[in-house]
Amino acid sequence: MRKIILITALSVSLLIMVKCDNYEFPKSPYPRVENLAITNISETGVTFQANITQLGEQPIMNHGFIWGTSENLSFTNEDKIELGAISDLGEIEANVKSGLYKDETYFVKAFLATSNYFVYGDAISFTSKGSTAPLIKSFSPKEGTWGDTITVRGNFFSALAKNNIVKFGSLNSKVVASNDSLIKCIVPDEISDKTIPIYVTVAGGQTKSNNNFILITPSIENLSPQIATFDDIITIRGSHFSAIKEKNKVKFNEHIAEVTESSSSQLKVKVPTSIREKENTVSVTVNLQSTTANGNFMVTPPLISSISNNKGSIGETIQISGNNFNPTTDGNIALFEERSATILNATKSALTVKILEGVYKQRSFIIEVRVAEQSSLSTESFTLQNIWLEKNVMEPGEERGGAVVFAINGKGYIGLGAKFGFLYKNFWEYDPLANKWTSIGDFPDKVRGAAVSFSIGSYAYVGGGYDPFTIEPLFDFWKFDPLFKSWTRVGDLPVPMVSGSVSISTTLKGYVVRGEETENFWEYDPNSDSWKMMPDYPGVFLPYNIPETGFEISDNLYIYSFDGDTAPNQFYEFDFNTGSWTVKAEIESYSFNSYTGFSVKGYGYLVGSDIRKYDAISNSWIQLTEESRGGSSFVINNKAYMWDSISLWEFDPDFQ
Repeated sequence: MRKIILITALSVSLLIMVKCDNYEFPKSPYPRVENLAITNISETGVTFQANITQLGEQPIMNHGFIWGTSENLSFTNEDKIELGAISDLGEIEANVKSGLYKDETYFVKAFLATSNYFVYGDAISFTSKGSTAPLIKSFSPKEGTWGDTITVRGNFFSALAKNNIVKFGSLNSKVVASNDSLIKCIVPDEISDKTIPIYVTVAGGQTKSNNNFILITPSIENLSPQIATFDDIITIRGSHFSAIKEKNKVKFNEHIAEVTESSSSQLKVKVPTSIREKENTVSVTVNLQSTTANGNFMVTPPLISSISNNKGSIGETIQISGNNFNPTTDGNIALFEERSATILNATKSALTVKILEGVYKQRSFIIEVRVAEQSSLSTESFTLQNIWLEKNVMEPGEERGGAVVFAINGKGYIGLGAKFGFLYKNFWEYDPLANKWTSIGDFPDKVRGAAVSFSIGSYAYVGGGYDPFTIEPLFDFWKFDPLFKSWTRVGDLPVPMVSGSVSISTTLKGYVVRGEETENFWEYDPNSDSWKMMPDYPGVFLPYNIPETGFEISDNLYIYSFDGDTAPNQFYEFDFNTGSWTVKAEIESYSFNSYTGFSVKGYGYLVGSDIRKYDAISNSWIQLTEESRGGSSFVINNKAYMWDSISLWEFDPDFQ
């Protein structure tokens, strides 16, 4: 029974199989492919093979192979070779000669693509022996600028963009698309040379273009306007600028300008306030490439229209109004008689300046403003109203204290004196018109301290004092001729005339008041070359009251004596009509600072810790200022000059 059942079942099965041969099963909608063995593995590449086992319902629009170092391969992320459409079953193959690193293990899959399906074969691995280096046949365009897309044609490139390394010189380029024979890439920024080779590297193999790529650099056509002032907007027209403002570097000479607007053909920039030159070369640099405008940019010259005050003193401020000033303070120079003022505030139309201390050759002068190597002058003069004005500084090495000073024929003289123990014999002549010192040679006799001097007519007289080495008084007396710069010895002094002596002169004669209680007043007559003792000066009370200085008014002598204690200092007049001394208005203030005396325009002056003016008619003193000034003085053309051992100061009574 069991045998019968088995035979029956077998018969039924055979019948079924016979019927199946005549039945059409449903066809698969997608194609199928299986990978075959990898062959021809060599240093120049490899051969991939596969077998299409089923075509599917839709035409195969593309087929080929993908490969990579991971078994999980993806068409979009891996290298590939695409062989196009196919309509037949059977074997396919591809010779791959690029994109393979030596001794690297790769996985490869065949693929088939229809309109609806993308089919892979199973991955097969192999170890590469290398591949053929890429080859550049051409690139286009031959010229371009930053950001342009360049097409490189050749062989053995990678179809995966990231596997192609493209460089313009040493600069990496961005690859935007590629296949095995074409690469599209972007011209990089910061190219330093205008002609540069292109390099392509694939899987360690590199090739270089036969011809260099030519970089089109920026070019300036014109500037508008070409003459302007600080912070004005200048339009630069040209080509191949950057539309990104920050990538355009514009310079006026070496001064960087702010770019306010930019496009590939036009830049708008501010004229830099840091400019200090009249003419400026304008350059534009984009990504290391520079161009220069043909014509120079010119800074508009400054113009002074007015000054807030045409009088002022050192330390005061005034405002200079006008146009085309530099709005930064250090971009302007304001000159007051060749001396720079401090600029406190600056705009394009006004400067606020502070008048500084220093040497001024003149009291009244034209103000000058200099901007970018150009200047403007004020239409009206400015006058310094300081009672004292520093006029000149002695040449280095000639500074000295205790000098002899006098004036003859409109010129001043200093000589002798000492500095840090060094004794001088030489003399200098000062010309107030030229504001200049000129060396005139040495005193003909010994060096000395505390010499006396005065001038009578066209000559000066110098002598006396003491020998600094023996401390013995000297009696020699000399006449100086300023025309021939010569010295002639005249009659000796009758008595010692050293420290504490005041020398002074009238129109015709010279006088010395000594710091002695008797025989202290002497007259020198140049006509007879003789000395005569005069009535004693009563203002000497040793050891305190000694004569310190004096001056002459209307041929009368006035002597000031310093009192060393708290008593008022003594002041006396000698009247030649009566031949006697008279006590005059005392100076009530007490000071340890010594005074220097001189007379100008009929008034006497004492200068020390303050300045005091004496009116002989009213016999009264006026304190002008508490400004301290010390030294020796001489008078030329109604102006007094004070020598303070270094500088010469002018005293003008019109500005007291």
